[in-house]
Amino acid sequence: MSDKKDNQCQAEWLRELFLDTLDFKLYTCGVSRKELPYVERWTLRPDGYISQVLQAKTSIYFKDHRTLHVNPGDTVIFPPSLWHRAETLKDSAQSEAIFRWAHFQFFVAHSIDVFSFFKLPHVLSGADGEKFGDFNEKFTRLCESKNISAIEAAVGIKKTAFELLDAMLKLIPLKENYLAIGEEIHKIEPALKYIEKNYARKITIADLAQRSNMSQTRFHVAFKNIIGSAPVEYLINQRLKKSQRLLWMTALPIGEIAALCGYEDQFFFSKLFKKHTGTTPSQYRQQAKRAE
Repeated sequence: MSDKKDNQCQAEWLRELFLDTLDFKLYTCGVSRKELPYVERWTLRPDGYISQVLQAKTSIYFKDHRTLHVNPGDTVIFPPSLWHRAETLKDSAQSEAIFRWAHFQFFVAHSIDVFSFFKLPHVLSGADGEKFGDFNEKFTRLCESKNISAIEAAVGIKKTAFELLDAMLKLIPLKENYLAIGEEIHKIEPALKYIEKNYARKITIADLAQRSNMSQTRFHVAFKNIIGSAPVEYLINQRLKKSQRLLWMTALPIGEIAALCGYEDQFFFSKLFKKHTGTTPSQYRQQAKRAE
C-alpha cells in the first residue's frame, strides 16, 4: 500500500511541476532542399527537432553506431545534444532531397528538456509521419504569415506545439523512470530557475545551495542524483547550449557570444567549447550554415 501511495504522490508532484513550469520555445523552422548526393558532417544541435523527409531516401548515423533508414514521408524526432549525420545518396529518379523541419524545445522546471523523458530518436511512418510533418508546416506558415497579428501567431504556435506534444505522448514511449523525477526536481527547482535566468553571471555553488535551502554538500549530492551531473558541469552545459543557439541563429561575433554566455575570455570559451563539442565555435557556425 505504501508503494502505491508513493507512486500517487510522485504523480501528483510531477503533475504540479508540469502545470507550473511547462513551456515551449520555437527557434527556427522551414524547408530545405539538398542537391544529391548529400552527405552531412557530424552535427550536434542544442535543441530537439523534428525533420520529415519529403523526397529521397535518407540514412541517419549516430556515434553510438545506431543507424536509422528513413523513407519519403517518414518523420524523425531527435533529442537535443545527440551526435548524428544524414546521408542521402543519388537516386536516378531524384536530383535533390527535400526536408521540412522545426527546431524547438519543451522544458519544465525552467531548463529540464521534456524530450529527455522520451525514448528518442524515433521514426514515425505513414499517417503518423505525415501528421508530424504537418506540424512543421504549421509552424512555418505561422512564422512567415504577414496577415495575422503577433498575438495570433504566438497563440497559433503554442497551440500547435502542445498538440504536437500530446501526439508524442500517444505515439512515443516514455522512459520508465520519468515519474520519479517529480518530487526530486522540486528540491532543486530554485537553483535551476536561477541558472536559467542568470547563466551569464558568476554563479557559485554557495549561491545555488542557499536558494535551495541546503548545505553545499547536500545540494551537490542532491543535484547530481537528480540531474545526472554536478552543478558546475550542468552550468557549463547550459552556457554552451546557449552559445550553440547563438552561433547557429545569429551573426554575432564569437567574442560577444562568449560574453553573453558568461565567458569574458574568448580564448577560454573557444577551448571549452571545443572540449565539449569537438569543434571550435567558428567550425560549429560553418557546420550550421551547411546543415540548413
